[in-house]
Amino acid sequence: MSETIVNEYLGMTLQIDHLDHANLTYFQHCTNHQFHLQKCDDCGLIRYPVSEGCSWCGSSRANWTEVEGKGTVHSYTEIPHAIQPAFKSFV
Repeated sequence: MSETIVNEYLGMTLQIDHLDHANLTYFQHCTNHQFHLQKCDDCGLIRYPVSEGCSWCGSSRANWTEVEGKGTVHSYTEIPHAIQPAFKSFV
C-alpha cells in the first residue's frame, strides 16, 4: 500500500503518507469532510489523538465512529516544532 493523502488546510498543503498508518484513516475522513474518531470496542472511550491502544483500558480493539463535532476540551498539547512542512510559518 502506498497511499498518500494530500489536502489543503488554511492555504497550506498537508501530506500524510502510508507510513503514518495511525493517522491515515483519520485524514481520509477529514478529506471527505467527515469527523470520525477512534472508539474503543471494549470500554467505549472515544479518543484523539489516534493510537494503537486505548489509554483507559489498554485494549487494542477499536473502530472509527462519526462524531458531531461538539464536546468539551479537557486537555490540549502544544507542539513547539512544525509537524508538517506547511506549518513552519506558524511556529
